[in-house]
Amino acid sequence: MIKLMVRIGVLGLFVFLLSCKNDDGDTPSGSNTEQDSLIVAYLADSAITTAQRDTSGIYYYPITLNPGGTTQASGDVLSFYYNVSVLGGQLIDDYDELDGDPIRVRQGVSAIYPVGLDVGLSFMREGEEYSFILPSAQAYEDFSFSTLIPENSIILFNVRLITIESEQDILNQESLDINQYIFEAKLDSVDQVPLDSIERFPSGLIYKRLAAGVAGELPQSGDVLEVVYQGRFLDSTVFDTKTGGNELVYAYSTGLVLPGFDLGMGLIERGERALIIFPSLLGYRESAVVVPSFLTDEMIERQIVPTYAAKVPAYRPLIFEITLNAIN
Repeated sequence: MIKLMVRIGVLGLFVFLLSCKNDDGDTPSGSNTEQDSLIVAYLADSAITTAQRDTSGIYYYPITLNPGGTTQASGDVLSFYYNVSVLGGQLIDDYDELDGDPIRVRQGVSAIYPVGLDVGLSFMREGEEYSFILPSAQAYEDFSFSTLIPENSIILFNVRLITIESEQDILNQESLDINQYIFEAKLDSVDQVPLDSIERFPSGLIYKRLAAGVAGELPQSGDVLEVVYQGRFLDSTVFDTKTGGNELVYAYSTGLVLPGFDLGMGLIERGERALIIFPSLLGYRESAVVVPSFLTDEMIERQIVPTYAAKVPAYRPLIFEITLNAIN
């Protein structure tokens, strides 16, 4: 059964993840044993003698080793470049330095698709390059995409692991980035950005009131709130909005939205407009990453990954400008 972890959010994500296969992993056109034989034959024909088979069914072998490189700890964040192809067939995608920053994922928490890639990454040290051969049950299963990926394809990934970072290092950098944003936006100045100075909370949440509401009218657990908002990243890119006539309506403090969003709503009075900022730990954290990324919409449609995978990358602090219209 192939799944990705889902984090509840304010992007309309109130019904979630479904599994997409039977637990036995068989494919319509052939068993794991048949695909395993094809992989073994490919390795023999290619004179590859260093390949090993993991219990998951994937094969892996090094291209470039780095014995002194940083090793991984559970839940570390990995950044990598890759190319991917059908085994013995055409190239699907090639992503390197010319295309942008490395892909960033948190390994081992079921936040990467295909899942066989998540398994393969665990064998790598920083600075190494590996090849992973994924049988279809650990790759894209019976999914097909244009002429690039036939159904039940065996997939070959070549991966260069650029950096290994602890999640705490990532979160520490987020804190610095948030503080830099506050400084540049002059949020702590009531002259530049009224109404009040910012308030900081131990959770990492930052709150600033922009326009006053009705004094004392705060949400209570279970109240149904009607909210409009704009969600954006620190670079001001807007990733989600709810406007008049399309308000977010949800029961406060019942686990239906992002933790940071709910914490912020507990500070906002009816009629108030406020800004809340919070780190990814209170948001989408590692999010969900599809490789290659151009398959994301298809994987969302098949309910393999959650909707937010197309909107929010891994480890992004979030800003919400919110107006609480009603408390019912």
